[in-house]
Amino acid sequence: MLRQRLATILVATMAVQLVVGCAGASPTPAPTVAPTVAPTAAPTAAPTAAPTSSSTAAADCLAETAPSTAKELHILGFAGPDYDALVAIGKDYTAKTGVKITVEDVGRDNLITKIRTRFAARTSDFDIAYQENEPMGGYADAGWLAPMDDVLATLPCFDKASYVDSMWKMVQYKGKTYGLSFMIPFVFFFYRKDLIQSPPETWDELLTVAKQFTKSINPNSPTKYGVTLATKDEYGYKYWLTWLWSFGGRVFDTNGKVVINSPEGVKALQYLVDLVQTYKVAPPEVTTNLYPDTEALAQNGDVAMAFQWNAAAAELGSATKSPKINGNMAVALVPGVKQADGSILRTPYMHGLTFVVNSASPNVADSIKFIAWYNTNARRAALEFGQSPPIAALYTDPTMAQQLGDWWTKMGEYLKIGVATEESAAKAVWVMQLSKDINQAIAGQVTAQQALDQAAQEITAAEAAQ
Repeated sequence: MLRQRLATILVATMAVQLVVGCAGASPTPAPTVAPTVAPTAAPTAAPTAAPTSSSTAAADCLAETAPSTAKELHILGFAGPDYDALVAIGKDYTAKTGVKITVEDVGRDNLITKIRTRFAARTSDFDIAYQENEPMGGYADAGWLAPMDDVLATLPCFDKASYVDSMWKMVQYKGKTYGLSFMIPFVFFFYRKDLIQSPPETWDELLTVAKQFTKSINPNSPTKYGVTLATKDEYGYKYWLTWLWSFGGRVFDTNGKVVINSPEGVKALQYLVDLVQTYKVAPPEVTTNLYPDTEALAQNGDVAMAFQWNAAAAELGSATKSPKINGNMAVALVPGVKQADGSILRTPYMHGLTFVVNSASPNVADSIKFIAWYNTNARRAALEFGQSPPIAALYTDPTMAQQLGDWWTKMGEYLKIGVATEESAAKAVWVMQLSKDINQAIAGQVTAQQALDQAAQEITAAEAAQ
């Protein structure tokens, strides 16, 4: 049975107590409702006081806590800008405390399965893992994760009010805190601003523009394909949710019944099938592509539009880092479906990239202390590594937008409409199979209806067995 769902977390509420430092307080129970349309109200205004210096907050956090007993903390992660930030900031921690921070790149392929296997082995060869928040409930039920509340309560610099509200809610499970998010990943919509004057607002408009910039359809197109995305492994599920929700579909209804194969769900998947198979405006390799592949297509000038994680925004918008396109990949709001009242329902997928602690680690307390300290470096992570940390005050600080540019402003807009997944304790069991079903449809091996009928049976069985 479905035990507990950390239901849709629509991110209009940004708890903006101006504390750029660690976050924490007593956890709140996870909501149980199904996803709803994202609200349009603006986030609460931030206080006008100047933000606390990240370096000062970090130093205070360490000064106010007991010395670490661990000699080394071993972290499982995967290559990317977040990995680079962790390695660099981890060196500062080593310099301040003498605790060595080792980050192991486990690779992006089959990431959820790899991390799950390491936890299930119940070994102490790693202390911390960072991954999406989505499997957290199942891992907590299995006893694999160390709850953080008792240790967080000993850290004077820790204040949960500094967090974007949704990021705090994501790491709560059955009244306990089982992780701390350090990055807010979104599926961003990128477009070539030197080629496209006005980015598409709806999915119909996106298809029209994609045809214009696909060379097989328009021989004069400066790009080979109109659009690209990545659907390998769990990416298939995550990317597709952006379409599923905007078409009116859901994974579960309000009673917990699996409704993924509804007409709305099938229509959403058929749209992606058509991009690749019918109109061929997206490369067939999307089914084998992950983050680096999508970024390469964009940086090489092969595509006019791309759906890619927001971590790529700083690089795609940089003439230095993306010289072939002169940094001309801009960010627009993800397209959506026009409603009867003329509004557009946009539902970009988001989650929390989250640190969790191995309960089998001999260094649980020191691991939690490091994680809390790491988030006091949020400003540095954003400015130097293009990260989007979960610290609310950063998104209302005008100096951040001045230094980072338009993509940071867009990040604030995405926070108002982003949607997180319908959660369940069994998700770690069925998410990879669902992604495989979705990928088979996009590859043209089965129909969209067949893929989602199969997925519905698998999810239902996994939930019943949980």
